[in-house]
Amino acid sequence: MKKSIIKIALCLIAVLFAVSCGNDANTVTNPPTMDDTYDFKVSLSKVSTAANYDRINVSSDKTKVSKESSLEFSMTPGIVKEAQARITDVKKDNASSLVLDISDFNIDSTITDLTEAALTLTQSGINKVKNANLTAATEYIYNVDITFTSDNEKLKNKEAVVTVPIKILVINNVTKIDIENIIKKANSGTITISGGAASFDLSTFQLSQSGSTITSTGDNGGTYKAQEAAELFWKITDDKLKYSPYAETSPISGDGKTADFTITLQFNDGYEIEDPNYAFVNTEGVKLSLKLDGNGSWREY
Repeated sequence: MKKSIIKIALCLIAVLFAVSCGNDANTVTNPPTMDDTYDFKVSLSKVSTAANYDRINVSSDKTKVSKESSLEFSMTPGIVKEAQARITDVKKDNASSLVLDISDFNIDSTITDLTEAALTLTQSGINKVKNANLTAATEYIYNVDITFTSDNEKLKNKEAVVTVPIKILVINNVTKIDIENIIKKANSGTITISGGAASFDLSTFQLSQSGSTITSTGDNGGTYKAQEAAELFWKITDDKLKYSPYAETSPISGDGKTADFTITLQFNDGYEIEDPNYAFVNTEGVKLSLKLDGNGSWREY
């Protein structure tokens, strides 16, 4: 009886050992599979170096786009270097009466990772803006869904959607007359400085890239400080300006009769000089010379 029990026990042990060895062998020959696919994701990476990257500017006459929105996208995983892009939805984000849809926007069809891409209005979008009652220099916001597609075989999902808030703004054009009127506001239109009786009538100022010269009246001698005159321009206020103008002096002329000034204007968002003939105001500033007509003389300070 004992021998029979021992035999049965040995048989059971042998069976269990065989099963155990079989499982180990199966584990070696059929290892678990590893998931080597990745989630495809796209995000707005960073703004371009230009101001108001997320804004589309429309010319004041509402006939063309004067500035496209410049966007940059980041794609993950790193194996994705570019993707196809299309606009799939547009929604208003404020009280604008203007309804725009996907046919009114256009984006580059192929977008490269971390490279600027242009988003703009199509001609149908421009036409809708032209026919709408939009207030100039006011931002109208639209949430634009951009769908990215990649056929990379390592991706679990082939599409990713990014929602970008885009501002549409109709430019308020700053004209030559607007700029002249701003300069003429200094000290209520007449530059007078301590040190003598000379005064300069700014009503004769005319904007020119080469500069404008205004000759004094009443100069009966004395010494005038150019810096004091410059500071009068700093006090100008105007709805079109973001800040008061900044005026700086140049070296006084050799005979001491002429003081030259460069006046820098910075306009509020939405106010732009559209006429290329006066674009120099943005880069070079406004040049003005004040010339004494008598025995007086200028000094810088």
